Amino acid sequence: MTTILDNPDNLLLGDEGDNLLEGTTLGVIDGLEGDDTIFSALNASEPSSTLFGNAGDDYIRSRGIGDIAFGDPGDDTLVNENGQGLMFGNVGNDYLISRESGATLFGGSDMEDSPDDGDNILISEGGENILIGGGGSDTLVGLVGGDTIAGRGGNDNITGGPEGNNYLFGNTGLDSLLSLSIERPDSLYGGQEDDQVAVGSDSTADNPILGGGLGSDSLAVQGSQVDGAILIGDANFEASFDGSDAGDDYLYVAGGDNHQLFGNKGQDSLAIGINVGIGVSLFGGVGNDVLMGTGGPGLPLPAQIKAFGDKGDDTIMMAGSDSEFWGDNPNIKSDFGNNTVIGIGVGNTLRGGNDFATGSDAGDNLLVAKLGDIELAEGEASNNVLMGGAGDDTIDASESGPGDTLIGGPEGAGGNNTFMFTANQYIKADLSGASVNTYIGVNAGNSDIAVTVGAQDVVQGDGNFFFTGEQNRSVSLKTGGVTTGTGNSSNFIEITDDASGVTKTGSGDDFFDLGNVSGSVDAGDGDNTIDVGSTVSGNVTAGDGNNTVNLSGSDGISETGVMTFGGGENEFNISGSVFGRIQAGKASQGKNTLTALTLGQGGIFDFSQSESSSINVTNVFQGGQILVGGISSSVNIGLAYSGASFTALSGNNRIVLNDLSAVLDAEGNPEGEQEAISITGGEGNDVLGFSSSASFSSSVSVSLNISVSGGNNVMQGAGFGDIITAGVGNDVIYGGGVQFEESGSTYNGFQIQGAKASKVALDFSGISNGDLIDLGKGGNNRVLFRSVFETGFTLQKSFRSFQSGSFLSLGTNATSDISVGTGLSASNLLVGSNGQFIGANGTSADGAPSGTTFTKGVFSGAVGIDTLNNFQVGRDKIVLESSEFSVTSETVKLFRSRGALYGVIADGSGGVNGGTTYGDFDNVLNNDGYFHEAFAIGATSAADLTAVDFSQEGQLFFDVEAQGLYLGVQGGAKLIARLPGVNLGGDVGGTVANDFVTTEAISNDPVTLF
Repeated sequence: MTTILDNPDNLLLGDEGDNLLEGTTLGVIDGLEGDDTIFSALNASEPSSTLFGNAGDDYIRSRGIGDIAFGDPGDDTLVNENGQGLMFGNVGNDYLISRESGATLFGGSDMEDSPDDGDNILISEGGENILIGGGGSDTLVGLVGGDTIAGRGGNDNITGGPEGNNYLFGNTGLDSLLSLSIERPDSLYGGQEDDQVAVGSDSTADNPILGGGLGSDSLAVQGSQVDGAILIGDANFEASFDGSDAGDDYLYVAGGDNHQLFGNKGQDSLAIGINVGIGVSLFGGVGNDVLMGTGGPGLPLPAQIKAFGDKGDDTIMMAGSDSEFWGDNPNIKSDFGNNTVIGIGVGNTLRGGNDFATGSDAGDNLLVAKLGDIELAEGEASNNVLMGGAGDDTIDASESGPGDTLIGGPEGAGGNNTFMFTANQYIKADLSGASVNTYIGVNAGNSDIAVTVGAQDVVQGDGNFFFTGEQNRSVSLKTGGVTTGTGNSSNFIEITDDASGVTKTGSGDDFFDLGNVSGSVDAGDGDNTIDVGSTVSGNVTAGDGNNTVNLSGSDGISETGVMTFGGGENEFNISGSVFGRIQAGKASQGKNTLTALTLGQGGIFDFSQSESSSINVTNVFQGGQILVGGISSSVNIGLAYSGASFTALSGNNRIVLNDLSAVLDAEGNPEGEQEAISITGGEGNDVLGFSSSASFSSSVSVSLNISVSGGNNVMQGAGFGDIITAGVGNDVIYGGGVQFEESGSTYNGFQIQGAKASKVALDFSGISNGDLIDLGKGGNNRVLFRSVFETGFTLQKSFRSFQSGSFLSLGTNATSDISVGTGLSASNLLVGSNGQFIGANGTSADGAPSGTTFTKGVFSGAVGIDTLNNFQVGRDKIVLESSEFSVTSETVKLFRSRGALYGVIADGSGGVNGGTTYGDFDNVLNNDGYFHEAFAIGATSAADLTAVDFSQEGQLFFDVEAQGLYLGVQGGAKLIARLPGVNLGGDVGGTVANDFVTTEAISNDPVTLF
């Protein structure tokens, strides 16, 4: 039935059917039963029509200003077209829509909510409408903006329009509120139960307000384009930020700047997303809250973040820069919690409590600063500040960077705190004396900043620590250093890995158990024990106490390591190598004992300022130096390598070497073989040189350079060409012996027989030199010769035994050649195939060009003969061992040779083979290995051979040409020494008095101390 209302005084009623009721004028229309369609009259002003759908699923269209429409029972559809109307869905699942502004839509009635209100849909198309749900689970949507939307009862879904300025209220039920505002901010309030309140990800309107209300609500700003949001977990807008319902709320902002999040009462979770920029503040409120925002990989850190746990036991995990993270907040005065504050980033301040916290109410806080995935550039600092409260706090910056400041509480004090830190972080000293703090360093051993701790405190891990007070201490660290007071306390300091920092104790008796030492250790003036298990690459210092040093590592002291000790009695036990420096003694005070395995290249033992020292070293390599001084010292060396150096600056010292060698290169040739071992004496009465009982360990020719200044010294060379310089005192000089197997082929460790010619020549350029002894400084000097092995005779004779046929085999057979020009000693002559002299520069006195080769020849017997420079007859003495040499004449016979030195000159009274003089090689040596007199003196007639009788045993002979001193033996004269510059006077062929050569039992001489 279609009925039109055209009289405002009439009431238009439907019947039981489905009616179409339309008003053309104002009035009341009631559809009664059935699924009715009702249209109100069009009018531009009030009064208005009243429309009732009544029973049935009615469709009601309100077209007049100020219409009031009731859906009544049934699933009704109510449409308001002109705004400024009231629409009630009442009972049933109704659909209400306002296409203009100013309408108020109720999903149910305006009375109490009822379960019969149904699940309604309310739509605001025109904006600035009021939508109020009913007792059911309604959907309320604003499509434009400026709406006020309330859910009332039920679990409602509420959405604000994009133009914003909406007010959304969930009220009773588990409601979902969503803002999509683009232009103006919305205000969202969840209501009385557990609501979902959100600003959508596409929203761009700044400064929205989200309130959770009662219940455990979720509040979120889902996008990154919104700034200045306010999220309040559990308060209505008039309530204080303490809240009133104690709901456990979740508050989240995905991005943007300058947001404020308030959890208020309850166990709330507040979080910020990875796209947050600057200026966000989080307040946990009352309850045990969690505040989170850990940033994202590769993204910039949020800045100027403020996070406050407030009252309760809160957990704060935040990333940021130039931010503040508080377990409590600056203003509360009670209910301080046990908070955990973890800050990731740089330039942040982490606080556990505040200045109002005292006593047991203060809370025990955990503060942790980390860098996360931040990589600091060299020289860059993290500059975080971590401050605990008055409770027992744990303050951990071990995963942060340099520049952090750790503070236990107000003024550095407060509670028994635990500090965990890394290198170059500052910990404010707790000087109260009332706390027992624990300090744990992590990779802080190389820190330039020392941590000040009290005597009662505990230190662990790594770090540099400064202990206040004078108590005895036991400290164990992994790396770092420990500094104590300057008093007499005794300390046990263990640094198991590396004493990389500054370690310094006072004048007490301390014990140090150290792994490596790459930093500095100053043991003070007590009687200290210093054990180093590995390597000293830094500095170790001790004062004037009696110290014991044990270095058990294979590399005891590296190139950069230095150990310096004062004037006490020091003992050094070194199991490994020393490439650095040990220095002990002060102003001729101190007594040192040192036992070491190896002094390596560049290593120095300097005890020159000590009163006395006893030094025993197994090996001293090239470049190693030992210096002693004081009153008396003893240096005993097992094996010295070429280039080593030993010096006695003052006092009566003893330096003895027991073996010589040189380091071999990759090809097996000795390195630095020609670099002498230096032994230098001072002004005292020194005993210096090579031990008589020693043996040569390898086939390398290492010589000694021994010199003294003053005192009455004993100097003893080795088996090679040593340089020995006497001082101004009365010195005893022994050039040293050789070790030669007369029946074999070994000379001081060198194999001669069977070697190639060039190898023999090169070896002899090093080993065949005699000693060079300089007596020019004065004093009444004695030069000793203890054995015939120290003359050229024995070696010369042995060479003869190696001959094959009528010449010396220089190789494995008689056909081996040797080239002229191979380096030879100037003191030793090579006689060529035709009897020519080959000098050290490879030239021949007979005109043989350099490079000439020959297949037979002989080394002269001047091998190993000593040269005594500046020998003064009447002042200096040559002393021969009486059991080895026999001098029966009191005169010296003068003769003139061809200008060379000869091991033994055979008396020529028997002539030479073939009637020739010396042109044939066969006339150089006789079958005993002696040089023929005719060859030696250049005889041209038989008369020349009778001028000097070399067969007089015990007679001394002196060659005025080559300054060679000989002693007559059976069948010839043996070369003893060379005395350059000596002029005995007299004529060749005549005799002069002997007042400079004597025989003694040298075994009674002090040189046997060697």
